[in-house]
Amino acid sequence: MISTTKNRLVIYYLLILFSLAANAQELENGLIGHWPLDGNGDDVSVNSYNGIAYNTTAVIDRNGNSNSALSFDQNGYVALGKVLNIGYEDFSFSAWFRVDPYNTETGMFAILSKSHYGPEPQYAIGIHNNKLRTRFIYNSGIDIIGDKVIDDNEWHSFIVTINRNGNIEMYLDGILDTSASIADSPDFNVTNNFSLSIGQYEYKSYRFEGDLDEIRVYKRVLSGEEIALLSETEFTEEIKCENLITGADESVGIGADNPGGYGLAVDGGIYTDEVKVMNVDSWPDYVFSESYNLMELEALSYYIRERGHLPGVPSAREVFSGGISLTQMDKTNLKKVEELS
Repeated sequence: MISTTKNRLVIYYLLILFSLAANAQELENGLIGHWPLDGNGDDVSVNSYNGIAYNTTAVIDRNGNSNSALSFDQNGYVALGKVLNIGYEDFSFSAWFRVDPYNTETGMFAILSKSHYGPEPQYAIGIHNNKLRTRFIYNSGIDIIGDKVIDDNEWHSFIVTINRNGNIEMYLDGILDTSASIADSPDFNVTNNFSLSIGQYEYKSYRFEGDLDEIRVYKRVLSGEEIALLSETEFTEEIKCENLITGADESVGIGADNPGGYGLAVDGGIYTDEVKVMNVDSWPDYVFSESYNLMELEALSYYIRERGHLPGVPSAREVFSGGISLTQMDKTNLKKVEELS
């Protein structure tokens, strides 16, 4: 029973893994800034917007890896220079954070900011009184604060998507927290001469207190699957296994409730790059052996007239009723080619 359960779980997670792997490849699409904060302010995206970390400390990240996140206090920040004007584009932010539980300050703690006081076009994401906050300033602009209070000293994922023809949406740990319409923003150029910073606004204000990790900026709106991947949560709207059927004999069917003695049965097509068959018990090179009894042409002609197919090859009726074994058919086809050689 333990072996059966284990095998089912392995196959189940492999199916999910294959689904997620395809989506993971898309996480590089439109990525214009990526700061892992592995003890420094380096940008590992193609743009290499490398920053300088001031008064920060390398700490253990959410996965227990040493020197793989940065800790900030009232003096710490990462200076990135005058980069990443969004212009007229859609965009998304992603970050992991943990707020210092001993901090007694209130107000805004900036995570990523190209912002300053005043009416100029600008953007920033951060934490405001233990809630998510996003500032997207254009004309009158918008400044939204989340609903959920975060005060547990745990790592959390913060993702913001900005659709210039639709909404700003803020996600906490992969779940939508708050949204607001910005449908009037498509023609507004979000460009300024401010410096981009991690952990503060320009001119050393609104500094973050706590730990930050894995900050990303995309020049597009992230999909639900991508938000789930970046938040390390399950995207239940798309990753479904209602048609996964497991048998007591450890067989698995996808859309097929009777695997028919095989380890895996699929109702529908299978799309893959390669199939490799192991444990083949014989191969028709024996046709070239001097002891092989090759059918005479006259006998072969008579067999075909009587039965309507080559000897050793299944008839159309047999194929329609029972299917074919690809391994056996490959062997049979090769045998017929070698018999003609």
